[in-house]
Amino acid sequence: MSYRFKCRTCKEFVYLREIQKKNTNYPCSNCNSANWISGKYTGFKEIDENEWGKSIKSIYEKNLMANNIPDKVPQYCNADCKYYSGLFIGKCSFYNEDVTGGYDCIATRRFGAVPGRFQKMPEVQDIECPNCNKPQNDNAVFCKDCGTEISPKELVTIAYCDKCESEYDESYQFCEKDGNQLVLKKKEFDESPQNIESVKTSTNIVGESNNFVKNKVTDLPMNWYKFITYLLFPAAILFYLYLAIMIGDDTVTVSLLFAAVLSGIIIYGLHNRTSWSWKLLIISYILNTSTSRLDRVEDLGIFPYLIVVVIMTIIITYPNYIYFNKRKHLFVN
Repeated sequence: MSYRFKCRTCKEFVYLREIQKKNTNYPCSNCNSANWISGKYTGFKEIDENEWGKSIKSIYEKNLMANNIPDKVPQYCNADCKYYSGLFIGKCSFYNEDVTGGYDCIATRRFGAVPGRFQKMPEVQDIECPNCNKPQNDNAVFCKDCGTEISPKELVTIAYCDKCESEYDESYQFCEKDGNQLVLKKKEFDESPQNIESVKTSTNIVGESNNFVKNKVTDLPMNWYKFITYLLFPAAILFYLYLAIMIGDDTVTVSLLFAAVLSGIIIYGLHNRTSWSWKLLIISYILNTSTSRLDRVEDLGIFPYLIVVVIMTIIITYPNYIYFNKRKHLFVN
């Protein structure tokens, strides 16, 4: 369901996909002013999908004309964006604002832009019967005058796993879940009025229809990635350096400095989403769990110690492997 309300500053309509129950800021795409509104506000008006589509088209084209949206909208503020510079707290040269590395692009948060190379949105047209050309209701599937099906459909090619019934973009050759070889098949893609918004979301509006399956795979939360990259490992480097200063043993100091350098390399790789970064992260977990308590070998004995190391490695490493393996298509640099 979609809604609209009037901006308190410029009185232009602000369009929403959903209403939050708590007090939330809904920035105006016209004047950029803040509108802090609670869920009990009575000024929200429910709108249909056709009005929603036309409003979003108008906002996109207006911001594009005003140069408020870059030619290529990145998924996150990081080295993938040509306007971003810095590491943890960076600078966006396009908007001339400070940004946090790894967070969503300003164009996405403020103007609702979709990541990808920006183009004009397709026209949202009034619904007419393809047979008698008479206007129809927005949610009509069949013509009320002649009975002809008016919901436009098209066939898209997908890669299909007949073992687990998963669907992927046609560029995939093997299933990510079970390794089964995929087969290409045609699938009917519904573009009826009630599904127009889901179509635009799945195809990134400016992409091809075949991308809708791939986007379902890539649209995964990255909170754990951000925590590791921008909090956990930077804190670990500071801790290693502190211990290296406080402990006088040369052998221990060298090992701590090595761990600090390795953590820095991992941060660099994760920040730039290189293909090797998450694999090196997994290796570092294995090294850490297997060598961190070598002093307990004599107390426990070699075999009990190895059993403990294997158990701890599985507990720590396996969930991280599953997490990053599902997102390996995002680490391609």
